[in-house]
Amino acid sequence: ALDDCATKRAALTKQLEKVTKKRVKAEGKLAKCAKERAKLQKDLAQCGKDRAKAESDLAKCAEERAKLEAELEQILAKLEKKNAYMAKLVSLVEDTPQTLIVEIDHVGSLQMQKIRLALRKKCTVLMGKNTMIRTALRKRIEELGEEGQAQAEGLAALLKAVNGNMGFIFCMEGQLELAREVLAEHKVPAMAKAGVLAPVDVHLPDRKSVV
Repeated sequence: ALDDCATKRAALTKQLEKVTKKRVKAEGKLAKCAKERAKLQKDLAQCGKDRAKAESDLAKCAEERAKLEAELEQILAKLEKKNAYMAKLVSLVEDTPQTLIVEIDHVGSLQMQKIRLALRKKCTVLMGKNTMIRTALRKRIEELGEEGQAQAEGLAALLKAVNGNMGFIFCMEGQLELAREVLAEHKVPAMAKAGVLAPVDVHLPDRKSVV
């Protein structure tokens, strides 16, 4: 009986050793899995950060794109406006029989508005930047070429007159004198200012100075 117990005890001891080895091996695998899991969680967290950064960069790119598209629309709108102005100028220059070139130094906005109202449906008042006017005339001269040499010479002469603060009054047939009368009617006196040249002669009578 003692021998049987010893044999069973030895067998159980061996089984226990095997179980212990398997347990140690399983614990090692479990620890390894835990490390891999921690690494994967770390990688996942990094991926989350990278995704958040990418989404932030994408949002910035979308804002910049919207801004650039808005700027492009503004540029195209300005370009379209400039092209429309130059086309209108060339059309009026070529189709209007009589034109006045006027200086608009010291002319106020209210005074200009009254002149426009008085000439409405009779004459066309057109102002603009000299650079744009010159560009329109030069382009038209280039378009005419040798075939429209006479017309090009007239436009070249008009180009030389584009100087200073000036504008055009395009008059229909028989409306030139009316335009001059309207301009004369809307002349207004102005106070003298330092540094401003008087458009007419100024006479100062002789008298004692208080200076």
